[in-house]
Amino acid sequence: IGVLTNYVTDDVDPAIAESLDTALKHLDAAGAIVNEVRFAPFEQFAQINRIGLSSMEAYAWHRELIAQHRGEYDARVLARILKGEAATAADYIDLIAARAAVMEQAQATLWSRFDAVIAPTVPIAPPAVAPLAADADFFARVNALVLRNPSAFNFLDACALSLPIHHPGDAPVGLMLAAAPYADDALLAIGRGVEAVLAPLR
Repeated sequence: IGVLTNYVTDDVDPAIAESLDTALKHLDAAGAIVNEVRFAPFEQFAQINRIGLSSMEAYAWHRELIAQHRGEYDARVLARILKGEAATAADYIDLIAARAAVMEQAQATLWSRFDAVIAPTVPIAPPAVAPLAADADFFARVNALVLRNPSAFNFLDACALSLPIHHPGDAPVGLMLAAAPYADDALLAIGRGVEAVLAPLR
């Protein structure tokens, strides 16, 4: 199992980092081979995916509906879709090529070396709703942080699952296991084993 040490661990809450560390120690004690790994392309995501693949594709699909029913869209969802409005065909082609290159690097650095890699599912504890509803900028920052780690593996076309590792009564903490594209069956089997090892923590 590879334990990612960059990008997905940025700005992680101390309580989440502690839960993750405890889980990793249990896996190591149970005989799992656990090694740290750094995946440098993650640090280029802000530039590579600056417009957003999902925004580009969502705008292409929704543009006629937006023209007819703009007022029926949730304002925050609409804002994310409209990020793709300014994208050109060249932008999209460049992004698809860049994504393919990053996926090749993932194959060499991650999937050829590890059966699965581990990351915090979400780096922060669930936030209070009221501040998010009251401040659009704050919502955007928190929303981006919450979506960051799952989005990174979506970009790699990886499969992934999340296992709860928090103590009863504590705020939820998820341990994400990710694996190569189309390795769903193997990942689910690994997930069942990891879940059994970590069951005493809960």
